[in-house]
Amino acid sequence: MEAAGHAQDVRSKALRQVETAHGGNTPLDPDGETAAHRMLDVYFRHWEVKAAERNAPAIGDEIARQRRDWEREGRLTGLGPTWLLKFATEAELTAITKQLEGKGDDEEITRTTFARAAVKRWLTAQGHVVDESETLPKW
Repeated sequence: MEAAGHAQDVRSKALRQVETAHGGNTPLDPDGETAAHRMLDVYFRHWEVKAAERNAPAIGDEIARQRRDWEREGRLTGLGPTWLLKFATEAELTAITKQLEGKGDDEEITRTTFARAAVKRWLTAQGHVVDESETLPKW
């Protein structure tokens, strides 16, 4: 229970730092956009591999369509924004879980929290309505 409280404190601190540094309506900074693009690249690769491993052509087709749309239009369409935010949130939650199990550290939680926040700002800057109510657990 103490470890869970510590992980939540680290996450909350990282979120406050992100909000202080970037505010709600501040334009994307180059580092944040780079982090969002890096997450997008990992997201595409992850789901392409998973679709192949699980012989799931529907997921493979959806990810291929999202990638084509991204390459053509420079923005995500369809399920892309929601799936990307959930993917970034899962990375953050995985870091918290690893820290709770004694396999991770505060730095990884902070890094993944910043990456998720960068993805959220990037999606918002692209005009997507970002609703995190379905992507974050109730603490």
